[in-house]
Amino acid sequence: MTNSEADNLIASLPKPGGLKLFREGDQVVMDGGKWGPHSLSAKVSSAERVLTHWKGYVENQGLTLGPDYTSPKQSALAADYQPGDKVTFQSASAHKGWRPGTVVRATPKRILVEYSFKYDLESARRTGRPPRRHETWKKRDEVRRR
Repeated sequence: MTNSEADNLIASLPKPGGLKLFREGDQVVMDGGKWGPHSLSAKVSSAERVLTHWKGYVENQGLTLGPDYTSPKQSALAADYQPGDKVTFQSASAHKGWRPGTVVRATPKRILVEYSFKYDLESARRTGRPPRRHETWKKRDEVRRR
């Protein structure tokens, strides 16, 4: 894609939550997210590739580009697990390989699960404080409902 095509695409895309999308030289730069910037070479990228990366960057911040940028299949997949759903997920360190947790966020490919270790729960019972929470991303086939 040429620099002028990149500029036109960048101008047409939404920029939610104060995220920035701009061209710097031959690079298309995505910035403002909690894990830092991400860039692509405009010369070797297509408009579809830039859009896919921008969509992923935005969703990784817990935001969305809106319904115009979501396919019906993806939105149906993401809707099957909702934040707060009780699940179990595969874990090598868990008894029988499955650990209980709670869905924090679901994407078409992965699910972010919050969980506590047994010793965190026991410590919380003894001290009266809430248990320490941990999070992990799991592939959809590594998660099942409780």
